[in-house]
Amino acid sequence: MFILSLFFLFLNSFSLTGIFGVSCLIEFFVVFLIFFYSQLLAISIILGLLNFLYLKYILVFSILLFFLILPHTKKIKLPELKVVSPKISILLSIVFSIHISYIFHLLILPPLTTDGLLYHLPFAVHYFKTGSISLPNLYFTDIAMTYYPIGGDIFYFFSLFSQREFLFNFTQFPFLILGSFSLFLLMKYFKFSDFLSVMGASIFSLLKPVLLESKMCFVDLIMASTFISTLYFFNKDEKKYIVPGILSLSILLSIKTFSIIFGILALPFLFFKKNGKFSLSFYFSIFFLIFFGLFSYIRNLLLTGNPVFPAEISIGKFVLFDGPYIYQKVSIYERFKYLFNILAYSYMHIDPPFFLKILLVFLFFVSLIISFRNRRLFFLYLIFPFSVLLYGFFIPPYYYQIRHLLPVYGILSISLIYPFRKLEYLCIPVFLYVWFSPLFTKFYLFSFHLFLSFQFHFFLSFTLKNQISIFFISWHLSSF
Repeated sequence: MFILSLFFLFLNSFSLTGIFGVSCLIEFFVVFLIFFYSQLLAISIILGLLNFLYLKYILVFSILLFFLILPHTKKIKLPELKVVSPKISILLSIVFSIHISYIFHLLILPPLTTDGLLYHLPFAVHYFKTGSISLPNLYFTDIAMTYYPIGGDIFYFFSLFSQREFLFNFTQFPFLILGSFSLFLLMKYFKFSDFLSVMGASIFSLLKPVLLESKMCFVDLIMASTFISTLYFFNKDEKKYIVPGILSLSILLSIKTFSIIFGILALPFLFFKKNGKFSLSFYFSIFFLIFFGLFSYIRNLLLTGNPVFPAEISIGKFVLFDGPYIYQKVSIYERFKYLFNILAYSYMHIDPPFFLKILLVFLFFVSLIISFRNRRLFFLYLIFPFSVLLYGFFIPPYYYQIRHLLPVYGILSISLIYPFRKLEYLCIPVFLYVWFSPLFTKFYLFSFHLFLSFQFHFFLSFTLKNQISIFFISWHLSSF
């Protein structure tokens, strides 16, 4: 039944994407993924409110949606396939081989992460057992988790139906594809060449925090990828792209409370001039944003009178929303001093290494300066410092973590490429340097496997053969 439900969700997303009409195959996949996860989010919330959140009802709902879409399938248009140049094929083959090999070596590991064990997986199991999206009780940790946005937990909940534990580690992996493809499209929109656009998307996927999160039980990569896709859709010059943009924004806001920061920073791009007319689907997307994207905030407001309960929200001595969590008042200087220390040093194994941080910040400022005449790209780069400022100002220092800023890695990936747009091959050393981070990660992972198996010679031989074969297979596939 899980496979059948997945089939109809895929079929609905495929049909909706074809009806929407896209310009290329990459854009087709991006819009497809947005429609797929929008369906999953909406169906789960509706059925959860009715206490019918069971797989058989998800299947029935997805079939009903299929019959609603069926009369419009005559409008489906599929994009044309394009030939990929040899240098792009080689680049893609390297990236594919890294990711596939990394996935292969993670299959035996359980989904052990702090957030996964504290609330993503327990909440998913709660939804699974109760058939509802009622508030789970927590007796051992921060009660604020009970009131967090539920979008990410719903995606882990759906993975439960597969009855395959290892899939929890890869629930975020489709969002790695979404983020990389969206970044490629965004760079193409800003007139980067095909090679540089692929290079930027590849660098994003291989950055240590992004690569590691894509195979871990967190939700930060979901937030990052939907932020990049929202930026792409909002930057497009046609009004029809606002619809998937608002759906993408809805998923973004349903992931974490502070994703509101990134949602606000994406909104200004809506006000650039756009062509065309608003269709009925635009008004549906606004309804979707309010009811599904902002669902958790509205639920909290109705239950507690505070959309971000249990945090107290105040301006000076005036309390806007009352709550039991009253954080210590900290001066702006102390806030950003502490935040700078968090950003400067690596406290978690998924944090970027120090020299990568230096490279990211240095090339960001270079790109910011030389992009001044390109107004829209300059505004895009400004998202990075404004994200840091808003995060430092509005989030209590108690919660500061580098991974919370994962959405800005897409912008930093563009800034790694932008200075070399006229001398493309000079960005290859940057790519190779970024590549070293996951290679070291793989080395430690391989060591763990060796420790388990005690078969060094067999393991080394198998790993090398596996890596070489994957390289040639992915090279062949990327040439189509």
